[in-house]
Amino acid sequence: MKKILFSIFLTISLQLPFPAYAKAALFDALDKNKLFDDLIAYVERLDAEILTIRRNRPESWKQTTTRLKQLFLNAKNDEDAYLVLQMLDATYPGLHTKISVPQNINPSLSLFQKFQLPFTFYPKRNDLSITFFVGQVLDGVKDLLKADDELLAIENISLQDLYHDALIFCDYAQPYQCAQELRNNFHFGFLRINLKDRKTVHITIKRNNVQNSLVVPIVSQEKTKMFYTSTKSSCFEESKRYSNAKPLYLGSELCLYEARQNIGILRVSSFATLKNKGGKEVSFQEDLEPFLAIWKNNYKKWKTLILDITGNGGGDVPVPLTALLVTQPFQDQWVRFKNIPEFKDPLFFKQLYNADVFVATLSKNKNLKGDFYPPIPQFPVSGGEITALYDPHPNVFSGRIVTMVDRNCISSCSGFLWTLHRYDQERLITVGQPDSGDSTYERMNIVVFQDPLRPEGYRIHVLPTKFEIRAGRQSLFHWKVSVALTTDKNGTVYSMKPDPVDYWIDDKTSHREWLLQTYKQAYAIANQ
Repeated sequence: MKKILFSIFLTISLQLPFPAYAKAALFDALDKNKLFDDLIAYVERLDAEILTIRRNRPESWKQTTTRLKQLFLNAKNDEDAYLVLQMLDATYPGLHTKISVPQNINPSLSLFQKFQLPFTFYPKRNDLSITFFVGQVLDGVKDLLKADDELLAIENISLQDLYHDALIFCDYAQPYQCAQELRNNFHFGFLRINLKDRKTVHITIKRNNVQNSLVVPIVSQEKTKMFYTSTKSSCFEESKRYSNAKPLYLGSELCLYEARQNIGILRVSSFATLKNKGGKEVSFQEDLEPFLAIWKNNYKKWKTLILDITGNGGGDVPVPLTALLVTQPFQDQWVRFKNIPEFKDPLFFKQLYNADVFVATLSKNKNLKGDFYPPIPQFPVSGGEITALYDPHPNVFSGRIVTMVDRNCISSCSGFLWTLHRYDQERLITVGQPDSGDSTYERMNIVVFQDPLRPEGYRIHVLPTKFEIRAGRQSLFHWKVSVALTTDKNGTVYSMKPDPVDYWIDDKTSHREWLLQTYKQAYAIANQ
């Protein structure tokens, strides 16, 4: 039945009108048919991990790209074409792999800002399925909707069918994480319902086992700001999360608290650069030094440490913090580069992170005939062989670690959690929901330039991501594509494979409520 419904959707979606934008002429001068085919061919040649991860989606890569190509050819102006490219981006999973379009032409963001529902909704797992419930509600519709009403349909399309569609356009690897992203993709215009020019929308809810059909208004993002919580907050801004805790150090990326005499709380909001209380940007490494001075005077009295890495989008190398928590010599995740022609060019591999290690690996495998180079550490020990391990810090914590985590733990945060799991799993208890598993190490840019001297009107180059490219100035657009696998030292693949959590916390009406519930559970475990 779902296949029949989705086939109908594919037919309808090719006939839906695009949102109206001012006409432009960038793509009119190009051979769009050849451009789309070339773009897909480049992705398939370079990709190391994403297309394999995508195989569990309800529609194959070939089916989706064939459908999107038709939409691309039917695009009436540049904004329509860019919207299709962003749909193409969304169907290539990964939080590190993005198509960048000109800043002044961002149709999906425009749709997101102009056409939104006056309520949020969130998923909840059942034994064999996922159901959706109303979350936060704007004041103007609180007489119609209540938090935790079950949401059954929008415009007579069931939430189950919308979820089925959302699995096709999702940056995450896990189905439940795609359910969490359904609302955003709905507003971005990637699913089958077009909100353009609508002033109202019909929804079906169930409350106390009684179904009701309602009409609610479409609103702008300006009215729904209360629904969104920033995941890039400096940790000193989040101290209210730990209501029973005494602050010991309030930095930007690192904050330390004491909940009780034998329980510490370590909040790691990022491994990147955030602002401190004075408004100055501080890197993770700069935040680490003053943090360590407080840490060494307190950690020995704690039997349990609550480690909060929710919303941590990664950034710098996490090894210095890992060394405070892992009690044995360790190495972070490993990486296998794909055997592509670009890596034969010294100009390319010199642009890679830890290029000297990669060059050494490359030189040992000049006649490599397989698809991938042997594994090397993502963060090799300075001056050491690739087999060298990091030592624990002199002030390493050896008690229990209760870790709060969610899907917004990304990049080096995922690698950090992976390492804790692999080296000290018996001491680690995880609470919340699985991380993204996305610690993609190396990408390359597929860059499309206008070239009126060529019959097709464009040229394509593959460039290292270190090259700064601004879509709309130097290029029409560019697409970051993964060219490496995340593995362990034996080559076992862990790309976008999050570890399960020990204590699952269901989504709540708001993310803030979910965080409070997750901390409450973590604190209860710490007290056991």
